[in-house]
Amino acid sequence: MAQPWQTGKVIRIENATPFTRRFWIEFDSGIPFDFKPGQFVTLDLPIHEKPSKRWRSYSIASWPDGSPVIELVIVLLEGGAGTTYLFEEIKVGSELILRGPQEELERNLPGFHYLPVFSRQLAENAEQLFRKGYVHGIYEEICKQKIVCDAPDVQVPLHPAQFYLCGWKVMIDEARKRIVDLGYDRKAIHLELYG
Repeated sequence: MAQPWQTGKVIRIENATPFTRRFWIEFDSGIPFDFKPGQFVTLDLPIHEKPSKRWRSYSIASWPDGSPVIELVIVLLEGGAGTTYLFEEIKVGSELILRGPQEELERNLPGFHYLPVFSRQLAENAEQLFRKGYVHGIYEEICKQKIVCDAPDVQVPLHPAQFYLCGWKVMIDEARKRIVDLGYDRKAIHLELYG
């Protein structure tokens, strides 16, 4: 079920680097914000008349600890309307309209599997639930498991797959090359670039 739009208040802002900022947002309801690591929120920013051009999605950086506060780590994208607004207009005390994760795909879509992968250190005991490393090696491992064959002369068909990529251009470019090198058609790759 889609989560409703709600209001959150920015309670803390911290500069991590000159172009990276951490935002802590508390939900007005005070109810614990329910999410899983790797999920994101969508902000409705006043940067355009059309909703589809106002919405910006950002990964949740905090651990799901049952509190009504989440942390977003946002990198300023040169010329980006969303990040420019957040960096120039949002202060402690500002209110944001946002909604939580919409991803119930694994439960409702046969054949879909959600596997969170983290490139940096995980919280204690988290490695039992998630994979650690760069995502490229993980999807290559999964795809290669599907096409293993003992007879080297036998052409094994690829396991049908669609790839949905979202991230920075360098990461996306590498992912596209690796997926094509595995033997998949470029038409199986769907993407959204951060910049």
